[in-house]
Amino acid sequence: MGYLQPVRTVPSGMIEDVRSELVEGARMRRKKRFRKTKMTQREWIVSIGVVGILIWMLLAHAVNPRPKTVTLPTNLSSIIQEASDKYDVPESLVEAVIAQESTMNPKAVSPVGAMGLMQLMPDTARSLGVTNPFDPRQNIMAGTKYLSELLQRYHGDERIALAAYNAGPTVVDEYRGVPPYPETIHYVESVLADEAKYSNP
Repeated sequence: MGYLQPVRTVPSGMIEDVRSELVEGARMRRKKRFRKTKMTQREWIVSIGVVGILIWMLLAHAVNPRPKTVTLPTNLSSIIQEASDKYDVPESLVEAVIAQESTMNPKAVSPVGAMGLMQLMPDTARSLGVTNPFDPRQNIMAGTKYLSELLQRYHGDERIALAAYNAGPTVVDEYRGVPPYPETIHYVESVLADEAKYSNP
């Protein structure tokens, strides 16, 4: 004959404590999962920067759409040769930069204010002694001088010098090379491809 076991009652306060612990544990697990997926401030800045660059590229293309082929105007050839000889920069590289920057349009202005054939920013133009950035000779001579300075700074590395011409030396120094910006990467590759074409017409 068996005996009935006495039924033990659990205090209501203990039940509430256990329930609270379970709820709190679930809340903490959700919070931890959220932290794993939450973007850091740096990631937000990079994401916003990439979006901004893409918008800038679209605006730049709309203002100065680049044709598939760019022919060097005869009147610019002698200026480019003069600048090349004076600052020891290959003519083909100067031509490629001009083609990429302005599609050989001396009146080109970018959405961010870069001007002329080699798209000099106002501060850069002033520092190089340019009084009229839309004058082809002033623009090419100054732009080639600046490009020469960048080549010297980066020990003749055209890829890094071009990245600095596009994104600025400060950014290139920060990343110790070509920065991971889609616009800058595309710019460098396009100029180098054009340089090869101008070297072997």
